[in-house]
Amino acid sequence: MSHWNERRESLQNFRQSVNRKERTCKEPHSGSEQPDYGRALLHDYLNSRRHNPDLRIVARCIDQKFAERLMKAGADSTVSPNQIGGMRIASEVLRPHVVNFLDLMLKDKSRTLRIEEIEIPEHSSWIGKRVADLHLRGSYNLLPLALKDAYHDGKKHGFWVNPPENVTCHAGLVLIVLGDTKDVSNAREDAAGLAMFAAR
Repeated sequence: MSHWNERRESLQNFRQSVNRKERTCKEPHSGSEQPDYGRALLHDYLNSRRHNPDLRIVARCIDQKFAERLMKAGADSTVSPNQIGGMRIASEVLRPHVVNFLDLMLKDKSRTLRIEEIEIPEHSSWIGKRVADLHLRGSYNLLPLALKDAYHDGKKHGFWVNPPENVTCHAGLVLIVLGDTKDVSNAREDAAGLAMFAAR
């Protein structure tokens, strides 16, 4: 519990620091020089990473040329609104039905269909089983889309799209699935519960 409290406190402190700098950047200044907002944020990334190495930091980057600098400073990933907007416009032209389907997952309040991830924890009884043995479709009504960090035939795969069901599960393996959020929660609880049960 203390570990999660530390992560929550680190995230809150980081948010407060960013909010303060955003307000400072927007307020008028009497001097001719404006505050170095980017350098201040880089400093915050470094401090946040130093205090909590497990904290995941996602940085908003208007100009992609600064993305690498933010990653070096400690951000795990960067998000460019301009780039995302451009990709969205292109997708609307090239694959409108796919875009409508993805929008449906996010905007339709009557359904909670999502693409989610399930990470297999240490000591889980899922470890050693094949993906087929998990019965993701039959038991949880989940559609497996991809695996991350899967070991198969002596090789480690990054993202493995539409993987074969004979892949053996191991600790740290991430399953990317499509399904209702309740079904995803049931699968996560089973994996976590089995892990705690096996660790006793």
